[in-house]
Amino acid sequence: MPIWSYIQHNGHWLYNVGRNTDGTLYNPNGYPEDVVCSAVAAAEERRHQRRSTAAKKAGETRRKRVATNCGWPYVRTSRDLPDLRT
Repeated sequence: MPIWSYIQHNGHWLYNVGRNTDGTLYNPNGYPEDVVCSAVAAAEERRHQRRSTAAKKAGETRRKRVATNCGWPYVRTSRDLPDLRT
């Protein structure tokens, strides 16, 4: 769980807030606890959505690249090659 350098929440900027690894709130600037909790939760959800979208896009890109470059779904392996040790 990260410590955010800054988060914008309801039109206000919150600096140096987040959650510690044990789940406690990190709030050295003394912002209201309920505001920090909701801001951190919203920031973590936005980060999750952004990373999830990027992973889906990367998977689709990889499938297309493999299909055009390797003749997907058939990919040759060392078992498909002739034995040259004779």
